[in-house]
Amino acid sequence: MKLEICVGSKCTMFGADHIIQSVEDLQETVLKDMEIAEGFELEVSLVKCNNRCKDEGDVYPKVFIDGEVINNAHSQMVMARILEAARKE
Repeated sequence: MKLEICVGSKCTMFGADHIIQSVEDLQETVLKDMEIAEGFELEVSLVKCNNRCKDEGDVYPKVFIDGEVINNAHSQMVMARILEAARKE
């Protein structure tokens, strides 16, 4: 799973920093202790603002999960998506 978190000023001001901290905590605790689905790998990167928010309105923070754009993202939703993908079936 490729997770990209926008760290532009508005995204950061509206919660990207909280998403980053939550994902780091998830990696350090829960994902280490649970049985992970075969082949699951979490790649997290912080991306610079690409100014798409200016065209799309108040959609921050913006997160990209495997290329899918998530507007108005929040940590609970991002963590739920990670856990769903990581869970061993």
